[in-house]
Amino acid sequence: MGQFYTNKIKVAIHLAQQTFSQFDEIWLIGLRSNHIDNLKNLGILEKFSNKLTLLYTYLDFGDLAQYRITPLPKGNSSYKKVLFALNPEVCLHLRRIVNEKKRVCIFTPLPNGTLNEYIKKEGACKFTKITSSIDNIDIFLFVESKLNLNMILQTENKEINRYIIPSIIPNKDIGEYKYLFDTKNFGESGLCIQKAISAKSELDRLKLSDGWKDSFKKKEIKISQYVPNTYPANGSGCIVPVSNKMCRVYIDNLSKKILDEKNSSFGNDWSRPWEPNILKQYVSSMMYVGRKLYEKFKYTGLFGVDYIVIGNKSKYSYLLITEINPRWQGTTIYQTINALKSNRVPLEIVHYIIKLNQTKKVLSKICKLMGSEESYNKQSVAKDGIFYLKLKSPKNNFGINIQGEYLFTGKELIESNLEKSNKGCKKKNFQINRLDIVNIKYPPKKTDLNKGIGPVGIVFGNSSKPVFSSKKPAFTHFGKKLYELVNNLINTK
Repeated sequence: MGQFYTNKIKVAIHLAQQTFSQFDEIWLIGLRSNHIDNLKNLGILEKFSNKLTLLYTYLDFGDLAQYRITPLPKGNSSYKKVLFALNPEVCLHLRRIVNEKKRVCIFTPLPNGTLNEYIKKEGACKFTKITSSIDNIDIFLFVESKLNLNMILQTENKEINRYIIPSIIPNKDIGEYKYLFDTKNFGESGLCIQKAISAKSELDRLKLSDGWKDSFKKKEIKISQYVPNTYPANGSGCIVPVSNKMCRVYIDNLSKKILDEKNSSFGNDWSRPWEPNILKQYVSSMMYVGRKLYEKFKYTGLFGVDYIVIGNKSKYSYLLITEINPRWQGTTIYQTINALKSNRVPLEIVHYIIKLNQTKKVLSKICKLMGSEESYNKQSVAKDGIFYLKLKSPKNNFGINIQGEYLFTGKELIESNLEKSNKGCKKKNFQINRLDIVNIKYPPKKTDLNKGIGPVGIVFGNSSKPVFSSKKPAFTHFGKKLYELVNNLINTK
């Protein structure tokens, strides 16, 4: 990240430093240890020398920590179960901070039901602050569930309803689900079948697995019309409370997102903005979602929305909402870099300030600093940004030492003045031009990757060319070559 920031960004960083100064320790309980990278890079955690007191993550990038606790159960890849799984060893540290009367900030990208129970059980409520947008696990699951999307957003406003895909929640057994295919309500393109809490979906022409059958029996399935000719996209925003009834909704830019054959995301690309008509709909829908979340749940802080953008012959005309992500997203780290790149106050910083120090005085400062929603959001969608790609495990399922900066020429990766040359990359010293410098974040050597959830590594950067095509949800030749080179590097170490 660059060192020259606007006065507004400097004020936000100073406010965040003041916010964290009230704590004696910082803990991280989440999926990946890169969760606080931006706070460290911006000097916000200088008081702690960028060192965590306690680290409990399913994927460890080698971050500094005084205590490391192994997640339980090992190898559990269920996202829903992660919301409740926690090693009881955390209780020992909760008792310690209560006895020593230490105040602790616990970084949590999403709530953990067991953590909440442990905090109450050990009498640690007044000593701890949690950073997730929602700390109530029941409300989180309700908003996160695709089954409740339409219920949360439904309105008499036709302009808003156009963003919502009609759907039903069947109450029949899997053996009778084919009756749905005969209804005319869903058109002739087929049906999209989604689980309540899952990133996956299936079409009616696919054979349903036993897992899907079980979900049908538990009434955890939503069925909607399959929409062809779509481009997946992701947006993010931050809800700042103004009064008990009013809030402001600030937003980041809308990404392009492509999926593999299993409907898992390859990553996100902001290097070329969407068309103005799509961005206008995006801003309108995000502000509506944000206000609804505040109205119904008094939700504050970061949230995300997944979309599909509809088009024909590579011309995209409107978007539809597919789900709400009531949490710190995987894109949050990179949206902060996008914000700094366009001289905006990052929403990630705003999130931490309002979650950890939500007083009238502080909220007034934040609103004054951010300015109007209209001006901030207009600036957000007007600028291009970076890209990031998700990396999978190598064949041996152990980490490798490839972290660092590389120059991508379009044909090869060149190490950026690192001490040791990595196999498969040319070694060369050069004056760094930020364009086409890519950063690889990967677990260090000997790290067991079997317990990881989601991607095990990330490659991100500021590209001179788009990584994903503007015409269809696919890699560009430039992006495909980069992805191939990085994966070759991983599998030849």
